[in-house]
Amino acid sequence: LGTTFTTAGNWAVNGTVAFDGMKTSKVRALTGALDQAYLVIIATKKSGLTSLSEIRKTKRKVNVVVLPPTGLAAFGTKVILEGHGITYNDIKRWGGRVDTVNIQGAGNAMKDGRADLWIHPVAKGHPKVTELAHTTDVRFLEVEAEAMPKLQAIGLPAAKLPANTFKHQPTAKNVVGMSTIIITIASMSDDLAYTLTKAIAENASGLKKRMKGLGYFDPATSWQKTGGVPLHSGAKRYYKEAGYIK
Repeated sequence: LGTTFTTAGNWAVNGTVAFDGMKTSKVRALTGALDQAYLVIIATKKSGLTSLSEIRKTKRKVNVVVLPPTGLAAFGTKVILEGHGITYNDIKRWGGRVDTVNIQGAGNAMKDGRADLWIHPVAKGHPKVTELAHTTDVRFLEVEAEAMPKLQAIGLPAAKLPANTFKHQPTAKNVVGMSTIIITIASMSDDLAYTLTKAIAENASGLKKRMKGLGYFDPATSWQKTGGVPLHSGAKRYYKEAGYIK
C-alpha cells in the first residue's frame, strides 16, 4: 500500500517516461484525486522570458534548474520542455545551462539570478515556491496550445492554476496537473482492498479536516481519477455498493 501521483501511475502501467520499457500490470488503485497539484513554470522577470516557445524560436540562452532525476520534478521538467520542442542538449547548444540542484538550491538560484527558469510540481501553499514568489520578481508561464496534446498523451492532463495561487500570478494559468492516488499490489485480497477503501471513503470528511490538502477528495468521483491505474476489484466492489459506480 502506498501513494503516488496519477502521472507516475500512468507511466508505470503504460511503461513510458520514468518507466520506459518497464510496463507493469501488478499495481491497482484504491482511490484517486486526494488532492490537486500542478506543474508550474516559473521564470524570473529579470530574464525577460514570457513563454517557453520563445526559447526555441530565438535559440535563447537560458539557465534552468532541475531537481535530481529521481522524481516527478525532473521528469516533468524534461517532458514539458520537450513538449515545447526544447531538449536539454538544445539549451546547452544555445549557451545555457541545466543545473541539477536540491529544492533549496533551486529557490536560491532563482532568487540570486543564477537561474532563469524552474519547473516544479506544487500544490497551493507550496513553501519554497511561495517563498520565492514573495522574495523575487517572477512570472508564471503557461503550457502552450502546441504542447498540451503531447503532454496529455503521456498522462499529464490539462489543468488551470487558479489566479492568485501565488504572488505575481494575478490570472489563472493553463498548466498540467496531477493528483495523489492510493495504490496497492494487484494480489491484495479483495476483502482487504474493500475494507481499506471503505474506511478511507467513509472517513473523507475527517481526513479533510486534518489535512487541508485533501479538500478536493470526493469518494463519489475519486474512483474515476486514478490516472489509468486500474481499480482493485475489492475497491470496485465498495464503490458499487456505495452507489458511486452504477
